[in-house]
Amino acid sequence: MKNLISALLATQLCAWNFACGLQPSKPTEVAEQKAEPAIQTAYIGSGIVLHYVDQGKGTSVIFVHGSLSDGGYWADQISPFSEHYRAIAYSRRYNYPNTNPARAGYSAVVDAEDLAALIRTLHLGKVVVVGHSYGALTVCSWRSNMKN
Repeated sequence: MKNLISALLATQLCAWNFACGLQPSKPTEVAEQKAEPAIQTAYIGSGIVLHYVDQGKGTSVIFVHGSLSDGGYWADQISPFSEHYRAIAYSRRYNYPNTNPARAGYSAVVDAEDLAALIRTLHLGKVVVVGHSYGALTVCSWRSNMKN
């Protein structure tokens, strides 16, 4: 009787798997993961150091985070963008892991000047810049102050 019940359960399970389109379980293939890009530093002048990640080749795309985050905010975008572009995400001067001294007069204009200095320091030339929240304000300020 025990064998009969086991056979019936096995038959039902096979029928259920077939009806639901399920395949017998196979070992899961692990997708190849890219290594996390190393955090680098750039001295942009006036005693300011910015931390950034840089991955990929091609046209540079710079990601600017909002006020309550840091360059790590863009971690999920770096790898996909780096397949077609040079993807760079940096932390603005007073955000982790930067430890720059506080200075009076800090604003989106100062952040825009830092962005321009980072572009010059890394010798990037023409870039595409993406900003989120306060980072978008930084991008707008940077763009409005560009000479060409």
